[in-house]
Amino acid sequence: MANFRPTLMNSSSIKYQLYYIFLIIQEQQNQRFDEVFKKVIQLAHQEWESQLPNYVDRAQFESLIMFQQVVESSEGGRSMIREARNLVGNERLKELKAAMNIWRERVPHQCESIRTWKEVLENRNFIYEQLCGFIQPTLNNQTDQQPNARAAAGP
Repeated sequence: MANFRPTLMNSSSIKYQLYYIFLIIQEQQNQRFDEVFKKVIQLAHQEWESQLPNYVDRAQFESLIMFQQVVESSEGGRSMIREARNLVGNERLKELKAAMNIWRERVPHQCESIRTWKEVLENRNFIYEQLCGFIQPTLNNQTDQQPNARAAAGP
């Protein structure tokens, strides 16, 4: 995906900008995330607002789904990852688990199409993979240290 960085970065397509956000998350470029996220939020909102008819049609609904994905990326990419880093650094993984469960339990309405569910949940799955990438070493270190602590304590 990094090979497409210039195309993704310069595109006015919300979908491409969403992929660019994924790239930023993957490369852990936190300082760039807020700037790109604000741009994508504005693009998604403008597109959605420009298609507001007197009634809800398919194009407006698709834009709303895209806007939801952008917000999901923000919550996952910015909030969850930032919070995870903070909590992992302070060895408070139980608090991270609670925050992740709240985010995980928010799902699309049961009447939404399977495509909508698929897109939202794929986005979350990507964020979970990124979270696991930097949480797992901490868990491994804690597991490695526990047997040493028991051995040092003696019988």
